[in-house]
Amino acid sequence: VSRVLVVDDEPTILMVLQEVLQGAGYDVATASDGISALQTLRTLPQPDAVILDLVMPRVSGIQVLKTMRQDPTLDKIPVMVVTGSALLNSDDPPADSYQHILYKPFDLSEIMEKVQSLLAAH
Repeated sequence: VSRVLVVDDEPTILMVLQEVLQGAGYDVATASDGISALQTLRTLPQPDAVILDLVMPRVSGIQVLKTMRQDPTLDKIPVMVVTGSALLNSDDPPADSYQHILYKPFDLSEIMEKVQSLLAAH
């Protein structure tokens, strides 16, 4: 069973993604901010993929991703970034530098397709 960590500060999105992914047979962990995402990555069994919201308070998804990529134990975990903004901030990596990106609002079939391709690619 593939493990997926879902990180989003919007409780509704977190709940819907968790339900959909669990319904599809995935083992799902959730985090509602970047700090708890990093704690989860360091304490629970490693996920096979991470769905990561970019815009969150305190520690952004971008900071989480940078931290993951600098940590040899976390840098190989595939990440799909989720954003409500097609225009990322100027200090963010450009959108085309992300292998997997999902724009809000999204439909659930799109999520399943992208998660399956994310896991298949790794």
